[in-house]
Amino acid sequence: MSDSEEIVEEVLSASQALIIVLVVIVVVVSYTVRWWRDYSERRFEESFLQYDFALPQEKVMMDELVKQRPDEKDVPSMRGWHLKLVQTHFKRVMAVIGLHERVMGDYQTQMTLYKRGISTPLLPQVEHAKELVQREVQECGAIANSLKPGWGQTIFPEAYKLKASMEKTTSIGNKSSSKKQELKEKENEELAEITRVELEHREKVRAKAEKELLAESS
Repeated sequence: MSDSEEIVEEVLSASQALIIVLVVIVVVVSYTVRWWRDYSERRFEESFLQYDFALPQEKVMMDELVKQRPDEKDVPSMRGWHLKLVQTHFKRVMAVIGLHERVMGDYQTQMTLYKRGISTPLLPQVEHAKELVQREVQECGAIANSLKPGWGQTIFPEAYKLKASMEKTTSIGNKSSSKKQELKEKENEELAEITRVELEHREKVRAKAEKELLAESS
């Protein structure tokens, strides 16, 4: 075999080896990409199951009430139906503001983790929940305006005011219960101290009587 043939054979061997290496790299990259895609989808599905989110049940109740619209000529029924709509919608808004606070808090937490490079499998679902809540807020404002002209601009401040009042009342109630518990515990401590003193006194009287009895009998 001539030198030129040996060189050609070496070049072919090197080319074949390079091709094999490239094929292996392509296969490895392909499997890696496929694994990552499957893993990401699986984590996305898991995050959907993990994140607890649901729109207020009053939304469904409102839809049912709308279907129960009475005859326009039945004025008393129309007034009662409209009042139910107003009351149910306000309850819906109360639930929405609580849900909005929770979802926005979760969203801020997830974004903080994401910006720090920490894995955030819940982020896609929290973002979706955020969009749904924002849409719900807009819908609630529009419905409020249809129930009472201009109510869409005041219903949320009214709901927040009522929410703050309810939380304050709950806080006062908790403090009152805590105070009662403290007083009860203090009374129990005082009663226990009185009992202890009384028992000590009785023991002293008994010991003295015993000593006197023994002295008299000797």
